[in-house]
Amino acid sequence: MKNLFFFLLLAVTFSFVGCGDDEDDAPVDFMTATINGDAFEASTVTGFSDDSFGEELVLIIGRQNSNGNAIGLNIATSLGTGSNQIAEDDFGITFSDDIDNGTSAYFTVGTINITRNDTTENVIEGSFNFTATDEDDATNIFNVTDGEFKVTYL
Repeated sequence: MKNLFFFLLLAVTFSFVGCGDDEDDAPVDFMTATINGDAFEASTVTGFSDDSFGEELVLIIGRQNSNGNAIGLNIATSLGTGSNQIAEDDFGITFSDDIDNGTSAYFTVGTINITRNDTTENVIEGSFNFTATDEDDATNIFNVTDGEFKVTYL
């Protein structure tokens, strides 16, 4: 009976080992969103921390090379998980519809939901939505919805 129990325990142990999440299959860094109804998937995502402004910020830049769109998120590392209303003094979010030619629009209103903020592993992830208005043409408005990101920052 002990041998049967041992072999069952061994079989169950091996089955759990094989069922774990394979982190190699998951994208390490990504940023996606919908911009005025069009899909945005960043070709490159870069994250780094900066404490030049008295508080450590994580600067995340997602760029879609095919059309020059770029989204920048500046998030305080002290920010915990949960949903946060984006206010001009709290976060900086920028959007560019043609980064190669310097066209930018800065956020006006929105939300960011931090689902993971691991300052030990330097990983931050979450979702965002915002509306950006072109600095030079207030009638040029960008609705950014369904935004998601995950980045390991330096």
